[in-house]
Amino acid sequence: MKSRKRIVLNFCRYMTLTHSCDLPWVTSSNADDKTDVGLSEFGVKVVKEMNRMGMIVDLSHVSSQTMRGIVYTVLKKNN
Repeated sequence: MKSRKRIVLNFCRYMTLTHSCDLPWVTSSNADDKTDVGLSEFGVKVVKEMNRMGMIVDLSHVSSQTMRGIVYTVLKKNN
């Protein structure tokens, strides 16, 4: 997370969470219903930190469950 903060402070304003493959913390749009687990606990922390730093969370290429998790995380009170 510290390296992400440094990157954001210097030049990064948005991040694509995944493109064509699942990662341990986020599921891509290529996932089927059985493997679409959405956002992990670490993924929630990443999204919260991105939101706190004013970064745009790119929802392109994420699964529907991941998208729901991101929206829920961002809109949830008391982040």
